Amino acid sequence: MPPGHQWFGKPTFKLKYDPAEAKKLLKEAGYGPDKPLVLKALISPSGSGQMQPLPMNEFIQQNLAEVGIKVDFEVVEWNHAHQYLARGRQADASATAARASTSPTSSRTRSPASSGTCNAT
Repeated sequence: MPPGHQWFGKPTFKLKYDPAEAKKLLKEAGYGPDKPLVLKALISPSGSGQMQPLPMNEFIQQNLAEVGIKVDFEVVEWNHAHQYLARGRQADASATAARASTSPTSSRTRSPASSGTCNAT
């Protein structure tokens, strides 16, 4: 994390499990039972360093569902996931370069970070 980022150094906020607050924030953002937040996540059944990746991801999926976030998984082998992430990073770099070459403010333009694994709809 770069200096100045909220997670850099010793964060001053406390992380907590608060489903009611999560539902409140989602509602403020315009999401709810009639318009759920839907995410798609690329996961691997093995090779990721997680001891039991599918049960662990299903646990996260269930926790997010409890607050109104629907997570769909695309299960792929670990090597395919790495290739997918590498292509995503290359695409992000290409998009940034294209934007910088056509933007009059290119010296001030920065591309948002992207993991390439999660898309909100």
